[in-house]
Amino acid sequence: MACISDASEEDALLRARVEDACHLCTVRSCPRFVGFLDEHRQAVARAVLHEKGVSDALFFGGYPDAERVILGVFPSFIPPEEALFPVRAVAFRYRTVAALTHRDILGALLATGIRRDKLGDIVCTPGMAIVMADE
Repeated sequence: MACISDASEEDALLRARVEDACHLCTVRSCPRFVGFLDEHRQAVARAVLHEKGVSDALFFGGYPDAERVILGVFPSFIPPEEALFPVRAVAFRYRTVAALTHRDILGALLATGIRRDKLGDIVCTPGMAIVMADE
C-alpha cells in the first residue's frame, strides 16, 4: 500500500512542477525545463500540459528516441527547439576488461550524490559509457 501512496505523492509533486514551469514560462517569458522523466512521468506531464492547454512544449533526451527525456515549455514567441535544452552527453572511458553495465554506471553516478532526475539515458558499449545529463 505504501508504494501506491508514494507513487501518487510523486505524481502530485511532478504535476506541481509542470504547472510551475508553465506558469513561470508565461510570467518570465523564457523557456522552463522539467526532467529527466521516465515513461510514466512523461504521461503525467502530458496530462498536465493538456489540462493547461499548453501547446508550446517539447520532450527531448539528447538524441532521437531517448527513453528518459526533459520537458521543455516555451513561450509562444520562441519555437520549441532541441538545441535550447540543457542536455549534455558525457562520455566515460574504462578498461574493457572491467565489463561495466548500465547498472554499474548508474550506481556509481548516484553514489556521488547526483539525483536521478538529472540523468537521462545511459548508453553502454565495451570500454565506454555515454550518459545524457542535465547541464
